[in-house]
Amino acid sequence: MGKYLNRDQITVDAVITKLGREKLAEGRGQFQIIKYALSDDEVDYEMWDPANTNGTSYYGRAIEDMSITEANPNETETMRHKLISLPKNSQRLPSISLAGGVTSFTIDSNLLNPLTLKPVTFNPIGGNQNLGYTAIIDSGAILKIEGGGANAGGGTSYLQGIGISTDIAGKTITATGTQFNILPVPQYNENKTTQLLITGNETGGMIIVTITINKATVNVPTI
Repeated sequence: MGKYLNRDQITVDAVITKLGREKLAEGRGQFQIIKYALSDDEVDYEMWDPANTNGTSYYGRAIEDMSITEANPNETETMRHKLISLPKNSQRLPSISLAGGVTSFTIDSNLLNPLTLKPVTFNPIGGNQNLGYTAIIDSGAILKIEGGGANAGGGTSYLQGIGISTDIAGKTITATGTQFNILPVPQYNENKTTQLLITGNETGGMIIVTITINKATVNVPTI
């Protein structure tokens, strides 16, 4: 959504979505920010320098002087490393995998039975079972996704027909749940590859899944 420009003044640079602009145009009180998240995608912590001879106040100077990335409305390219609160004395960051350990799939355009992805949280074990996970695809023109299990919602139903409505074809699609059913939007010109970003709604942590849709083969009957 935006960024803090510097540590001395709280200034936010926000990219407002089409819906946000519509709400803003409706007048005072219609556009209200009620939730936000913080991330440190652009921070390189290897630049922390405890050997700096100027003292402890300078250990992080190189990090503090780093340029801040511009606001980016693409959910699959920003906010990948969110700041989260963990229980005191936690020694490991949240870890998410897929059942079976595979993170890359290739499916045919004519696939009829959905590909089911089941995220698993290893740290802490059994985490995210109440609020589940959030899955984001960067283009509704390539995949259909539907959440299942606890806290299921959003997405584009994989039970919809072969086509997909144009109002979501070029948009990112978000679904929640403890598992996700995936079906392709048939591709007729070329193979298409997209990424699915899955994050834990309770513990944080994330995994990126790559899915390739093979170009559909059309059989033309001979006369």
